[in-house]
Amino acid sequence: MPAIKILIVGPKEGGKSVIANFLAESTDRLGNQERYQPTAGVRILESEKNLGRGQANLEFWDCSGDQIYEACWPAILKDANATILVYNPESHVHESEVTLWWDLYEWFVQNAGMEASQCLIFAHSPNKSAGRGKVNLPPNIKTVQTNYESPGILKSEFESFIMSIQDFIQRQTRSRK
Repeated sequence: MPAIKILIVGPKEGGKSVIANFLAESTDRLGNQERYQPTAGVRILESEKNLGRGQANLEFWDCSGDQIYEACWPAILKDANATILVYNPESHVHESEVTLWWDLYEWFVQNAGMEASQCLIFAHSPNKSAGRGKVNLPPNIKTVQTNYESPGILKSEFESFIMSIQDFIQRQTRSRK
């Protein structure tokens, strides 16, 4: 089976790269990096996961939260299987960027021809207590509250999400035959 392409998108300084590194197992901890380094364009990380029903090859496309890269979005969307939206629920800036969130949802889910089940939201707080805020997105998208102290929750929710994506891909493949 070809690699599952997962887009990780959201506003600047939301924790996308930290989550991408953790999920791709480039790091074993979901900790705060010492100095914020914004992603330029997109970073691609590859990983293999054993999900109990075989190996899954994954490609994480860690997309910059800076809208100056918007011209790259059509290329990034090509052949994507899933989208993870990441934001910091403690950031008033993220909560107030509702129009940006709708743009991200439209671009990285609807324009990619994905269904709501192919999208997962991580409301990722850098502090111990998971954040309180929530952005205004369609209610049929699962939102998971995480923080640096909850790597098990993040990992288990992600693995469940990937298994559902695998099932979705298999159903799509069978219906095309």
